[in-house]
Amino acid sequence: MPKAPKRRESPKSSGGFGFENVEVSGQVVKKPYAVGSKSEHQATYLETPTGTYILRRRDGNPFYDPELEKLVEKVIRCIGVLTNNTLIMSNWTVL
Repeated sequence: MPKAPKRRESPKSSGGFGFENVEVSGQVVKKPYAVGSKSEHQATYLETPTGTYILRRRDGNPFYDPELEKLVEKVIRCIGVLTNNTLIMSNWTVL
């Protein structure tokens, strides 16, 4: 069984509370997020063998990102920062 990506705090980042990059592969999908709340919307997720993460692009709009829309239903490998259940990716490759 594959291991979940590890989230590690980096003491060298600003404020001493940053995170190191992780590399994750999986399929990009759209699913409802925060159903019944004011934040409800169709979010982009990365489904991996070890878990499902909300997928965002660094500096991208969290509610609608046209670059992420192009990746829906594709399998990707990405590098980014994992914070709780959100993967904020900075680089990716379509597999």
